[in-house]
Amino acid sequence: MSKLSQKAELTANILIILVAALLGAVLIQRYFLSSFKSELPERIHPTVGKQMNLPDINWAGQPKTLILALQTNLGLSLVKQDY
Repeated sequence: MSKLSQKAELTANILIILVAALLGAVLIQRYFLSSFKSELPERIHPTVGKQMNLPDINWAGQPKTLILALQTNLGLSLVKQDY
């Protein structure tokens, strides 16, 4: 092998090790050392069988009803867009 190819291989190996170490550090910081979970408000979970008070809806018209609720104030999104 020529000296140029040996230097290129050594440089590539060093960069791979550095990127792996940085990625590992970020993952450890984000998932193990972060208090991010304690900062989130507790979510409100709907319960099965809970009745909703929505006017002008005929609930008995169909055998099954699917309700889809969207949250418009996403605090974790980087880009705020209107829905």
